[in-house]
Amino acid sequence: MDRSSRSYVFLVSPLGGVEIEELVRKHPDKLLKIYFPVLTGYQPYMSRTAAKFLGLPRDYWKDLHVIMSGMYRIMRDFDADLVEFNPLAYKCGGGLIALDAKITIDDNSLYRHPELAEKYGRELSPLEARAKELGFSYVELDGDIGVICNGAGLTMATMDMILYYGGKPANFLDIGGGASRDRVREAVKLVLSNPKVKVLLLNIFGGITRCDEVAWGVVDAFKEVDRKIPVVVRMLGTNEEEGRRILVEHGYNVYTEADEAVRKAVELSKSRG
Repeated sequence: MDRSSRSYVFLVSPLGGVEIEELVRKHPDKLLKIYFPVLTGYQPYMSRTAAKFLGLPRDYWKDLHVIMSGMYRIMRDFDADLVEFNPLAYKCGGGLIALDAKITIDDNSLYRHPELAEKYGRELSPLEARAKELGFSYVELDGDIGVICNGAGLTMATMDMILYYGGKPANFLDIGGGASRDRVREAVKLVLSNPKVKVLLLNIFGGITRCDEVAWGVVDAFKEVDRKIPVVVRMLGTNEEEGRRILVEHGYNVYTEADEAVRKAVELSKSRG
C-alpha cells in the first residue's frame, strides 16, 4: 500500500533475498513499480508487464497472473497492508511457486476479521494489555523517559523532541482530552510500573483538560506507588495556576515551555545512568 499515491503498488524485482531493499537501492533499474487505484483493482496487463520485466518465458506468464491476482485478492479481502512473496521459483514440472511469504494485516481492520485478530494482531506486552483495559492509547518503547500527554499530536511531538535532545522515550501514552484526576492517576501508575522508566515527563496543554485535575492525578499516583523517580511537568492552559500550585507544594518542578521541560527530562535520564 503506497499511502503517498493512495493506491496499491506491485514491487517487482529479479533480485530476491533478505537484503532486497539494499540491493534495489544500489540497482534502482532492477525494481519495477506498478501502481493501480484501489477502486479499479488488479488488471491482467500488470502480470504481463511484470513477466516481461523479469524476463520470464511465456510458458510462465499464466502462473504469474494467478499469483499476482491472488496477492491482490489477499490485500483486498483481508485488509492487508503488505503481501510479499519472496522469492518465486521455477517448479521442476513447470510453473511458478512462492518459496516464502510475508503478510501483514492492518491492525485497524482486525475488528472486521475476528478469525485473524488473535493470529495476526500485534502481540501486546503486559503493560499494553493493561493500558487497553484502561482505555489508554499506549505503546511500549525501549527508552527510559516515560511520556504522558493529552492528544496524539502533542505526544508524538514530545517524543520527537526527546529524540532530538538525545533521549529515548519509554512509551507513547495519550490520556486524551478532558482527562479526570482518576484517569491521570491510572496513567501515571501505568508508566511507573515499567522498571525501565528513569524519568517521568508530562506535557499537558489544557483545553478541555484541566491542569488542576492533572496535578492531583500525579500527586495521587505517587501516594499509591512506592517508587521515587524525577518528574518533569510542562503545564499550560485551563486552571494552570492552580495546577502549578498543587505540584509545587508537593515538590514537583513545573515548566511553561515544552522545550525546556524536555531538555530537563533528557538531562535527568542521562544523569541517572
